[in-house]
Amino acid sequence: MKNLAEKQTAFIPNVQLCIGFVFSVGVVACVGLLLGALIAAAYLLNLTMTVLVETGQHIGDLYQRSDPAMQLLILVIVGYCLYRFFRSAFLHK
Repeated sequence: MKNLAEKQTAFIPNVQLCIGFVFSVGVVACVGLLLGALIAAAYLLNLTMTVLVETGQHIGDLYQRSDPAMQLLILVIVGYCLYRFFRSAFLHK
């Protein structure tokens, strides 16, 4: 009986299985984060395009319904905004 008790050893986990499990969970987490980041980027791009189109429609509607002096002022303001945007976007100091 003593030999039987001595032969029983403690539980030894399968190291390769543990490493494989941790690796697979990490890969699934990385893929999930990547998909989430892509969805968030697509959403922000869609939101940005919607804002630009809506702003353009409102400015166009305002331009179409205003008198000539206001139309000139709108053109000057839009031109200045575009100048500032392209100056800041392409001329880094």
